[in-house]
Amino acid sequence: MFQNADDPHSIYIEPVAGGIWPVAANYGVNLIQGAVVNTQDHYSPVIFDNGTSSFPMRVVGTYDFDLMKRSLLDTEETQGSLESVVPLSFLGAGRLVGEIEYAVPLNRADGFAGRDGYLRLDDGERETTDEIIGYVQRNGNSFTLGRDDRTGRPLFRRRFGTPESTANEVVVTEFLSRYHDRYEPEAESGDIMKWDRSISIPGAHWDRIRWELDEDRSGAGRAEVLVHARLDGVPSWDQAPTAQRGGIFLFRERDGENQLNRTADQIELRLQYRFREGSYGPARSGSVWNDEWKRTPAVERLILEYRKDWRVVHREDLPF
Repeated sequence: MFQNADDPHSIYIEPVAGGIWPVAANYGVNLIQGAVVNTQDHYSPVIFDNGTSSFPMRVVGTYDFDLMKRSLLDTEETQGSLESVVPLSFLGAGRLVGEIEYAVPLNRADGFAGRDGYLRLDDGERETTDEIIGYVQRNGNSFTLGRDDRTGRPLFRRRFGTPESTANEVVVTEFLSRYHDRYEPEAESGDIMKWDRSISIPGAHWDRIRWELDEDRSGAGRAEVLVHARLDGVPSWDQAPTAQRGGIFLFRERDGENQLNRTADQIELRLQYRFREGSYGPARSGSVWNDEWKRTPAVERLILEYRKDWRVVHREDLPF
């Protein structure tokens, strides 16, 4: 952009590769629309005269946008033309271009995080809850889902208690989460988030499991604590809980009975969090949006009660 030194009210636009550039004059706090210049292969002068003195001017570029869908991110469609647009440059967005099986394919994935994260399948309808999907890796314009180690089935759909999407046309946006939702029932994978602990005490009788929460740090949300247990290394963690010897035990209540009542040389514990249905969605309490997906409980203590018969490890008879 060049200003004519002989005429302080004139301005010259440096040519660009086609397109229309609006020229605006900023006088005080008011933005005054000056003219529209069709940029060709020459400098196009635009003359302004406010009748008094010169004032600073700036060139505002115009861009063509691909309008994917309106009313996204739970907003309402505005009436009339789009007179002003504010870019959400921090949020990646793209069109879903295929079936979701082992990956989420998009037409473009510019602006998305390259590491693992979450995607929101937005259908533009405020009355429906958008599905949130967790992915473990980005490959070009495709986002790979987690896989079960034994069966290979895809994992991490319906995150944060959302329903599976059935919409045909959706815009996929990056979903920024405060906590991970990497629980998957009856599955085993290195992508699942869990806390594991193994304890070996030969001949022990395992009675009960309970846990305590840090009330100051635990949020009053829909996430629940799940504690799984198995004895002597069987069965595999992807089996359904049976609460029988040779099966998986599942406990949900920290102050419940939580009885094991089994004798074994080894016990393995697995602690996980699960977000209940409706943790994220348009459901409201009064005029407040549901944000229970932003809270998780904090386990302070995990207590395992057991018994073991006394065993004499040394005996000495006194001589009197």
